[in-house]
Amino acid sequence: MARAVEDILAVWRSGERLLGVLPDTSPDRAAVAREVEAMRSLYQSLTGQAAMSRTMLSRAKLIAAEARATIERAEDRVNAAGGTGPGPASSSEPAS
Repeated sequence: MARAVEDILAVWRSGERLLGVLPDTSPDRAAVAREVEAMRSLYQSLTGQAAMSRTMLSRAKLIAAEARATIERAEDRVNAAGGTGPGPASSSEPAS
């Protein structure tokens, strides 16, 4: 479970960093914001429970993988457009 929680937190952080550099007019902004909210909610849900079923853990991994893919695609577009993307998915804390 700890690895899944770490992965979810890393995706959340990456998304938060990307939102910090995406212009308000970016077509990726809404999708990234939705994924950040999903990761925040999932992280809070998982860390608020003492035990987690295998089904819930599998679902959490799938949701995190989908969010990571959305955020990475948006980062790639920012970088291709000459922007400075936020970097690896695990280097800073999510915004409060």
